[in-house]
Amino acid sequence: MRHIPLKNAFNVRDMGGYPTTDGKSTKWGMLYRSDALSSLTEEDWQVLKARKIHTVIDLRSLSEISAAPVQVPEGTEYDHFSLMPEMDKLGMNLREMCTEKIIESMKLDYGKSLFRGVSCCARILETILKRSEVGSVLFMCSAGKDRTGIIAALILYLCDVVREDIIAD
Repeated sequence: MRHIPLKNAFNVRDMGGYPTTDGKSTKWGMLYRSDALSSLTEEDWQVLKARKIHTVIDLRSLSEISAAPVQVPEGTEYDHFSLMPEMDKLGMNLREMCTEKIIESMKLDYGKSLFRGVSCCARILETILKRSEVGSVLFMCSAGKDRTGIIAALILYLCDVVREDIIAD
């Protein structure tokens, strides 16, 4: 029920249904996390539109966006917040970086993202809150794991979701 099957995206998930410490749960159909949406078909977008997704928030670097831009359908808002700013500065495409550099970048950035990028994370959360008043929000990166995982963990923590579920997500 959590996974949303699409032809050209493989890690699209509803953030609803997580139990909170007060016995409630997060709301279904309000917030989604995903891998890159740059190759979605018209049919894929129809599935997302049926879920009332009004906003797509892209957490990828500028070089990743340049290599694989997301073309959201009319009526869908698009925002960008880079959680790997060192890749923006380097201007590198992921395909051009060797595996060692990618891993080193991840070690440097993900470990410090919440502390070094507190203002960026706050702007992302503020945007999610504001845009969720109009419709559902989807946030994404390339694989839908690490950068989306940071934002998902923050949201689930703020919703008082059970710690083990945050870690499992």
